[in-house]
Amino acid sequence: MDVFISYSHKDRDWKERIATFMRCMQIQNRFDYATWDDGEINPGEDWRDHIMNAIDKCKIAVLLVSPDFLASEFILKQEVPRLEDLRDQGQVHIVPVIIRPCTWEIVDLLVKLQLHPADGSALSGKSDMESRNN
Repeated sequence: MDVFISYSHKDRDWKERIATFMRCMQIQNRFDYATWDDGEINPGEDWRDHIMNAIDKCKIAVLLVSPDFLASEFILKQEVPRLEDLRDQGQVHIVPVIIRPCTWEIVDLLVKLQLHPADGSALSGKSDMESRNN
């Protein structure tokens, strides 16, 4: 597993868009990474352990940032600090993607990183063509 996708379940549609895009890139031999999200956790399995193990194994973390992402205690208190530690150790590259308008500036890690779109605006407010050009 190379790419970990972090998202709020309320943003599942956006997660599916990103996962579909990555699958298309793999099929076209333009992206040679396996992706992981919590949809791979089977009923009855310890979801926290699976998520933390996936974080520890990833090389890239895609953060789908939205108001619900920022309101998730698990994401902000468990996932983000672990990802930041791994980033500081040079083990993971973090790619924050602003999918819906939100106050991402309140998260210290997000303020430090280059965002997508680069201007910090949300993808939800852009046309498909604008999203590709940012």
